[in-house]
Amino acid sequence: MERASAFTQEELNVFAIVAAQAGAAIDNAVSHQRIAQQSLQRSALERFLSPEVAAMVVANPDIKLGGVSQEVTVLFADIRGFTAMSENMEASRVVEILNEYFTRVTDVIFDHGGTLDKYMGDAVMAVFGAPISKGNDAANAVTSAIQIQRLLVELNHDAAARQWPELRVGIGINTGSVIAGNIGSPRRLDYTVVGDTVNTASRLMSNAEGGQILVSESTATAIGEGFDQTRLPALKVKGRVEPVQVFSVGWLETGASAVKKRRPTRGAPQSRKTAT
Repeated sequence: MERASAFTQEELNVFAIVAAQAGAAIDNAVSHQRIAQQSLQRSALERFLSPEVAAMVVANPDIKLGGVSQEVTVLFADIRGFTAMSENMEASRVVEILNEYFTRVTDVIFDHGGTLDKYMGDAVMAVFGAPISKGNDAANAVTSAIQIQRLLVELNHDAAARQWPELRVGIGINTGSVIAGNIGSPRRLDYTVVGDTVNTASRLMSNAEGGQILVSESTATAIGEGFDQTRLPALKVKGRVEPVQVFSVGWLETGASAVKKRRPTRGAPQSRKTAT
């Protein structure tokens, strides 16, 4: 006896259409889930990395060790005497102060196109020009330094009321060639920059007094006019045979200040204006 088909051809066609639509809906749901997951991953990464570096990691998760030669400006900022001050404070107060300071400094760095390289105790290292150049990276780095010094003035206004010590920061900036890339081991790597340019910026920071911004001649040349620069005696720094030509950058807000409210800049640097 011949068994009748359970479904007609028309019904089978309907089932095929429904299955196709269900498959498309599942694909869309998976895609949306993947996009949402990537968004969460990027948000998490941006808590530790600059937006540009976080975007690179999300776009290319198969990161390999290595680097490329790149022209950048490196900034170091260090709170003067903070280790000694912290000895007389509770650990929770030390963390509270550093967290607020780092939050505000990091915002300044990101707002001016910089990459936060690392925190080192109470010091910050930032890079302008890697992995992506914003144009006039040296000017953006110096503008960031000026804004950092000014935000310290704001923080110190409430220091007594908050039972905080007054903070003073020394900043060093240098411009030159570095190796920029993923450095470390396959299990633990960092996007960072290395080279003599970095070392010199660190040495300038070490020699900067609280409230002072020291820049190298290469940075002074790159930023050109628009900043209040004063040439200082050449500085003998550890690790270099020849003394480093150094300039101090003024940052106090006055009516004649050329950098008041200055925003990130783009384009070729202008000729240098040096105060004597």
